[in-house]
Amino acid sequence: MGLVILIVLSICSMFLLKKQSLQQEQIAAYARMEELEKAIEEEEEIAKRLEEQEAYMQTRKFIEDVARNKFGLVYEDEYMFKANED
Repeated sequence: MGLVILIVLSICSMFLLKKQSLQQEQIAAYARMEELEKAIEEEEEIAKRLEEQEAYMQTRKFIEDVARNKFGLVYEDEYMFKANED
């Protein structure tokens, strides 16, 4: 009878240990899931900003800004003054 009780207690203790390890794994999995959800939100925000930038790059204002800043181009009725960089 004592042997049966000992076996039952050892089986119960094994189940309890396994349960604790599974709970720890579950906590770690939830933490990882929260990290991934945060990363997804950040990537969606980056994608949104890129879409806005892409839309801006297709406008006439963007083309004018690039022409002025990079190439120094102006309209026929405009004048460009440059300051001395002494």
